[in-house]
Amino acid sequence: MKRVLLVEDDTTIAQLTANWLNQHPDGFSVLTAKHGRETLDLLACHPVDIVVSDLHMPVMDGFELIAHLHERTDQPPHHYHDCHGCQ
Repeated sequence: MKRVLLVEDDTTIAQLTANWLNQHPDGFSVLTAKHGRETLDLLACHPVDIVVSDLHMPVMDGFELIAHLHERTDQPPHHYHDCHGCQ
């Protein structure tokens, strides 16, 4: 089972996305974080197959998270999304 770390500060979006991934036929296991700092803390203890992250978040945004992930030798693949200003 692939392990996904979903980074999203909007609780509703995080919950909907996590539920969708958990029910996916490929069987994803989902961890969630609300910002980049929490992501780095989780990655220290929980290896994942991919990080899916928002860009605009408090504490540490997705851009700073990208920089930290690129410094790691064991960086997982990552995907970023942003709906800032979407209506």
